[in-house]
Amino acid sequence: MRVRGLLEWAVGHFKPVMIGIWAATGLCLVVSAVFIISNNSSPRQTVLDINVAPTIADIKIDGMAARNGSHVVEPGKHLIEISAEGFESKSLEVDVVRDETNSVAEYLENNEEGISYYTRSKADMDVLRSIAKTNDDVKDFIAEYDHKISIFPNLPMKEDYYISGVGYTTMEIKDARNDRRCGSTLCIKVVGFKSDESSFNRQAVKMLSSRGYKLTDYEVYYEYR
Repeated sequence: MRVRGLLEWAVGHFKPVMIGIWAATGLCLVVSAVFIISNNSSPRQTVLDINVAPTIADIKIDGMAARNGSHVVEPGKHLIEISAEGFESKSLEVDVVRDETNSVAEYLENNEEGISYYTRSKADMDVLRSIAKTNDDVKDFIAEYDHKISIFPNLPMKEDYYISGVGYTTMEIKDARNDRRCGSTLCIKVVGFKSDESSFNRQAVKMLSSRGYKLTDYEVYYEYR
């Protein structure tokens, strides 16, 4: 009986203490969970995403060499310089916001070919497609490019035509993008009988225009039978 009474006294005496300990432990767990969730649900770094065409361009952030991709930077104003041989250079100041992902998407004009230079490279066209979301000029260029390139699933094209003194012959337009001579994504090969160069070219123009395309939109290789 004496032992039982002692146990009852101990439990009664320490019960408030144990409740306090468990309450404090629970509170610590709740605070820790809130801290972890808040840290994981918001950006931990200030990031500057750079997307520039041509992809061969030299890029500098505040005078330091950079590249296309993500860069962790300090919040505030930064000078972005973009240059490439044969292109018009650009410099722009961006105001980077703390704890956010900030974006710079730019392209340089080629001194000789303008924006059409980019049809040579899929990587450059991918950059332009991302820029087209906010730039109407690039958007129009992409739409025009997509129309031009829509010819390729329809190749080869064949058409018979008449040549005086020769009779009927066939002209064929093929996909030349895998030809070793092709230096562009917009290459076609025109195959046929050549009586003279001007009439052959006129027939190629006529054949394409009847299908909604222009011969001058492509880098053309001729193959004569």
